[in-house]
Amino acid sequence: TQTEINRFAYSYNYAAEQEVTVRLGDRTDVSNVVLGIVHRYNNDTRPGWGADEYQEHPLQVKVVFYEKADWELVDTPDSLVVPAPSGTLYFGDATFDATFTIPQDQAPGLYEGAITVDDGAHTTLIPVTVNVAVPPEDLLFTLGDAAEAGTPYDNGRTTGGWTWYSVYEEGDWRFFYYDADAGFEQQYLYVRNQWGKVQYDMPTAYETLVWGPNPGDSFSKKEPGKYGPYGLRFAGGTWDAYGPQDGWGSPRRGTWWVDGDGITRPENRVWATLWDGLNQVQFRNILNSGKQVGEDFDATAGVFGVDADVIVIEATEPSGSFTFDAVSPVDGLWVEAKGFVEPEWFRGLEALVDIPQGTDQTNFPPNDLLNGWVHEFEVQDSDYVQADLFGPWASDADLYLLFDQNHDGIFAVPGEVVAQSTLGGSNENIFYADPLAGDYAVVIYGYDLRPGDLFDLRLETGAGASDGLVVEAEEGYWYEPQVLNATPGVPQEITVHWEVPGTGLWEADVDFCMPWDENPRQPMGPCIDLDVVVNYGGSLIEVEKEIYLFEGTQPMTQTVYSEDLQQWLYEAEELLVKDVDELEWMDLCTQPIQGEPEQHIFLYHVSVTNNGDREVDIELHDILPEGTRFYNARWQVTTEDWTTTNHMRGNPIAAAYWGDGSFADHLEVDNGFLEIVGGGLPFYHLQPKDPVQGAMNFLFLVEVDRNYSGEIVNTADVYVDVWLPFTQYHTRVSDSAVVTIYDCQTLYLPLVVRQ
Repeated sequence: TQTEINRFAYSYNYAAEQEVTVRLGDRTDVSNVVLGIVHRYNNDTRPGWGADEYQEHPLQVKVVFYEKADWELVDTPDSLVVPAPSGTLYFGDATFDATFTIPQDQAPGLYEGAITVDDGAHTTLIPVTVNVAVPPEDLLFTLGDAAEAGTPYDNGRTTGGWTWYSVYEEGDWRFFYYDADAGFEQQYLYVRNQWGKVQYDMPTAYETLVWGPNPGDSFSKKEPGKYGPYGLRFAGGTWDAYGPQDGWGSPRRGTWWVDGDGITRPENRVWATLWDGLNQVQFRNILNSGKQVGEDFDATAGVFGVDADVIVIEATEPSGSFTFDAVSPVDGLWVEAKGFVEPEWFRGLEALVDIPQGTDQTNFPPNDLLNGWVHEFEVQDSDYVQADLFGPWASDADLYLLFDQNHDGIFAVPGEVVAQSTLGGSNENIFYADPLAGDYAVVIYGYDLRPGDLFDLRLETGAGASDGLVVEAEEGYWYEPQVLNATPGVPQEITVHWEVPGTGLWEADVDFCMPWDENPRQPMGPCIDLDVVVNYGGSLIEVEKEIYLFEGTQPMTQTVYSEDLQQWLYEAEELLVKDVDELEWMDLCTQPIQGEPEQHIFLYHVSVTNNGDREVDIELHDILPEGTRFYNARWQVTTEDWTTTNHMRGNPIAAAYWGDGSFADHLEVDNGFLEIVGGGLPFYHLQPKDPVQGAMNFLFLVEVDRNYSGEIVNTADVYVDVWLPFTQYHTRVSDSAVVTIYDCQTLYLPLVVRQ
């Protein structure tokens, strides 16, 4: 007899493994199944196999039969009563609850099954998928590495579906979720996936991808009840020859870990940014040796974290200690402390005496660069070189850094210029990261100098040693990178002792890494950097606010000479300015005993001085109190180098400001709020105290409402930012000026005597 053959399924990936699935349980018309195999491309060997081994086992065929079984994770009622249709309805309905119970020891992963509803005439299958996530309290856990599950989807192994070309959806994937709540300030998720055995050409390959919460996902933001509370974003994973495997593309390339002996191993290791919330780990089998049907895998994942980002210490003593928690997913914690760096200062460099006037104003760098002021120095084991030049605005000096790359003792221009700063004026900055060891030179070039101007240069090389910073270990203090004892997945307290060289603002850092298991003295993966900032020896910024009573009529048509401010305030009779501390209360009446309400105008002076040895950025916030408003008038401010006048076509200007001997300008104010922020130079950048540019002054007039009486407290808040080599230091300094306006009529109520 002749038999007709119908195809149920087929697989033709360009790969050494094929897989098909056929459902036969309810097919009474099928008595035989034919399996056909076509070898499209003949070969004598197979990657990872010896020739004799391949000839002995040219093909392997595995057939697995599955049958339905009770699902212990889900509990449903045995029966359900559905009422008959009533009224205009053509059907009756009823609901039931399916209860999912996840045992405490349930391995993480994806579990699938179905709920069967049978009314005698129809059978309905309700597919169910359960993702068992790693709980938040786990900081170290295993993914995969389970006994064969006996189910089509197995959390511990992958089977066919991969191909040697095409796109990322090819291959067999496994998904795991981690409901992270580690809570460390800086943290990574480390995932190490291992499979198979070491073999030639490593034909079996997995990719590892990690995804984290994405609160900015557009679907989640638009419909959080359906798609939220967030989506997923790429957090890290394996790389191949084309970069990170975070998108769609082809062809497929495997990636394997190479150990300390240079041996390629059947594993990969990845580090991903870890956000608190639901994170996903994916394993994708993209190549398989064919020695067995499918491939087991065993992955270990854990948190690598440090519960601190920046340690800021406002110190009254030159030494101390601090503690924080850290956790490692492997044995040990690699630590290196890099201590406080003391800068070298070159002060009072005089234009045309120490710093020559250059002759090349066309080329950058100029041809006669080495005719400038030159300082040579050596760099060994440093993280950076930073050079800062401070000087008056009227002169223009530039700053260059050179490196003797060929070690011939000669600095070549322009070939060995590695960094330069050529802004207008004389405030220049160079930050050169990760310098090679060798000889360097810093050069101040006089582009356009004014005779007699003075300059200061600050030179700092980031230390590679732990001067002044020591991490406490069980065996005592140490000064070189070392591995601390650490139990995987268990947080431990770290103690760091510090000592600064003197007063000032100091920065250091501690690097934490995971030790390489093949050589624990070497770190592996990304490191976590903990910045340490110590402000020792008093206030970095000094703010002083003074108040004066003004009784003139057109004060701001006069000139403010900033070089002699106090003399101007006290002696300029035409402005009639008086110190409020020298006034009697009768001079501050809103309602005199006789006459109309007085108009009181006060002149406020705010000075901000940089007492440190670093440049700072400042923001001034001055909010007027109740019962006052800005009194607009014309200003003209003159300094040694700069004169400014209100050029706003007659519009009144509320405030003027200037830097000592360097610049001046004016401000408009809206809504009773004086704010000086952003906008670049010159008006919120303070140089160090020496030279004179380390101060700024602000003048503004305030008018008191004619019927207002009471205490007026006006506070100037100055927010300070100092840009250190690797972090930022923030602080706020304030000062207040207080004056009381009296209601003199209330104070002098008439006294009535009755007989």
